[in-house]
Amino acid sequence: MRSIKSSRGRGMGEAQIAVWLYSMPATSEINCAMQEATDSKYQTSEQHAESSRSRIMRDNDDTGSFLNFLREHSPFTEDPNLRNIKTGEVADKASNCDEAKTVGEEIIKKMKNTSVMDYSLKRREQIVWMSLKSKEAKETLCQTIDPQLMFQ
Repeated sequence: MRSIKSSRGRGMGEAQIAVWLYSMPATSEINCAMQEATDSKYQTSEQHAESSRSRIMRDNDDTGSFLNFLREHSPFTEDPNLRNIKTGEVADKASNCDEAKTVGEEIIKKMKNTSVMDYSLKRREQIVWMSLKSKEAKETLCQTIDPQLMFQ
């Protein structure tokens, strides 16, 4: 497909592209035979960066790091409580972030047939995050969000 995107392929109409595509199976054997006869090969630049040696090594390192993290912070425990995978903090009963889809669907139901100007989203109808319950998380959250930047 790369050859159709080359400079020869630009400006081709749909009919010309269809003829080119339908002729490919028939002409591919001729193309291979000509390359063998002339001892030449049609080569293109590396199209898949994921297959380069350095990329493969980096991906393997990242996979190893992630597996080590999961060994230390395993989410696959018998404990049924909602838990932050990074800090290990257990959610209290007020947290309902695991029910985000259901809460969102309820909000949408209440919004139907209501003017945007008339609808007011009540705090008790919203998701309560785990991080909003801890004091440290509140301080971190306030430090990381710049309201001026957010509204720009």
